[in-house]
Amino acid sequence: EESASKTQWFEAPGVNCLHYVNAWDEGADEVVLITPVLSPAEKILQIPANCSSGVSEIRFNTRTGSVKRRAICLGAELELGVINQHYIGRKTRYAYCALGAFPNFNAVVKLDLNKEGSKQESIVARRNFGEGKFGGEPFFVAARGASSEDHGYLLCLVGDEKGGVSELLVMDALSPSLEVIAAIELPVRVPAGFHGCFINQEQLKKQKP
Repeated sequence: EESASKTQWFEAPGVNCLHYVNAWDEGADEVVLITPVLSPAEKILQIPANCSSGVSEIRFNTRTGSVKRRAICLGAELELGVINQHYIGRKTRYAYCALGAFPNFNAVVKLDLNKEGSKQESIVARRNFGEGKFGGEPFFVAARGASSEDHGYLLCLVGDEKGGVSELLVMDALSPSLEVIAAIELPVRVPAGFHGCFINQEQLKKQKP
């Protein structure tokens, strides 16, 4: 509701983003943003994407106007990052990203945001979909009575380009291999898309007229 004149702008060269993962306040003067950064900017919307990407932590100091960037994961094509939605706007340790050149995401990974540098350090779990299989954006669903931020399930729609079959993968987010708990074959093929969501039974009931 504040006027546009109160908007604060920051100079952050090379920070080209399409999908943000999370952001939170730290102290009185700092905003922390977690996001994939894509380069070069002019090739971001090419299909298939012809640019590199990696997840970074970017700190904006609202008092001094300074910007600091820390590379969390380099050397991996990561996009469409998601978190446990109970932690939106709060400090987060884990994120889950699609891996591959858009739209050919052939795996999903779990990132430890406290780590930095190479993908060997920051990718703490990974699930490959298999040859000729591509997925969309993953979605995290917290377990009932979750004991930790990453206690829950990772959902992803995956399509088999050869067989023409789509399935919903339900993965254990605590597993170092993102172990598949269930693979549910869908009655119809679902075309590859960008984003994912999850609606539980209680939410469905609220939508009924």
